[in-house]
Amino acid sequence: MIDAPAAPLAEKKRKPKTPLQQLLAFFGSLELTVTLLTLSILLIFFGTLAQMDQGIWTVVKDYFRSWLVWVDFQIFFPRDRAVPGALPFPGGNTLGSLLLINLMVAHAQRFKLSKQKIGLSVIHAGLILLLVGEGLTGLYADESNMTIDEGGSANYSEDIRHPELAFVDSSDAKTDLVTVVPESQLRSGKRIQSPQLPVDIQVDAYYKNSVLEKDPSGAGFKAKQAPEISGTQSAEGGIDMPTALVTLFPKGSDKALGSYTTSVWLKSSNDIEVNGKKYALNLRFERSYKPYTFYLKDFRFDRYPGTEIPKNFESTVRIVDTEHKVDREVKIWMNHPLRYRGDTFYQASYKPDESGTVLQVVKNPSWLIPYISCILVTLGLLLQFGFSLSRSLKRRAKRSAT
Repeated sequence: MIDAPAAPLAEKKRKPKTPLQQLLAFFGSLELTVTLLTLSILLIFFGTLAQMDQGIWTVVKDYFRSWLVWVDFQIFFPRDRAVPGALPFPGGNTLGSLLLINLMVAHAQRFKLSKQKIGLSVIHAGLILLLVGEGLTGLYADESNMTIDEGGSANYSEDIRHPELAFVDSSDAKTDLVTVVPESQLRSGKRIQSPQLPVDIQVDAYYKNSVLEKDPSGAGFKAKQAPEISGTQSAEGGIDMPTALVTLFPKGSDKALGSYTTSVWLKSSNDIEVNGKKYALNLRFERSYKPYTFYLKDFRFDRYPGTEIPKNFESTVRIVDTEHKVDREVKIWMNHPLRYRGDTFYQASYKPDESGTVLQVVKNPSWLIPYISCILVTLGLLLQFGFSLSRSLKRRAKRSAT
């Protein structure tokens, strides 16, 4: 009699996953990684197309530093053909946050600290640090320009992305008292009232970009709205030149003091008098004052032979910082920035008439994070490939020995 084969051991029943485990499995899945990377590539593509009509910084804000963006269908079609409608799409903040969560959950689920996988752990740490660094840069980094005439000086930089309406009280012989209204309030169109302002302000019109034309009557200039400088025009040095048309009222009154055209095009200010005190009113780019002064002693740049294309920019500046007792000369040229008191100065451009320099001023508390993350990723790759090579050589040596 032949014995029947033994029944196979019953497989252990797997316990059903809890809702929390299912959620963690989703956020740590490879499928989510691929989906997020694909959406990121599409977002970059949409943002690149949008720069045909919008400025670089507008695209950065709306596409890459936002949680949700509405992608206009118009960007996919010729501009002479109007196509209405828009597609909702996750912004850079959303995709970056989800990628960070996906990476951290996947690492916690799949990778255990061991000699063989220490390289992967270091690579993941570098990538996590890179995403965190980008988030901190978006939150805290600040960029502006410092324009200095040759032989002149400057103790402030200007953010050409944001204008401000400034009231300057110069009654004190030593110090000017400046009160500014930020762009966000100028865009609102509402009457602006504040205890710090000498008057109430009604914004009649605000143009993000404008042109000034001579009034046919011969009485000054007339402002007209202009399209925003696109990303392609920005690459050629174009910037938006805002204009604000405002009416001023005594505080708490509806009797107008007068209407004024303020524009970054205009170098002169509007002189107004309120309660016997004189103020200079003008629209200018947002200023950031420094506790030190730069003097431009010399500026020069070379051109490629036979062309008008600049080859090299170079500024010789004198730094005067009475607080830190600094008085010295430095050179700033292309790819050789100056770092001083938390600011980094890059040689960016020059004035159109070649009479001075334009330095880009960058303040980024997290500037070191990308370098550290790149070092970690490189170290992780070397460790991972090194251990793999070592194991391969040991297996080959064993086969040769047998």
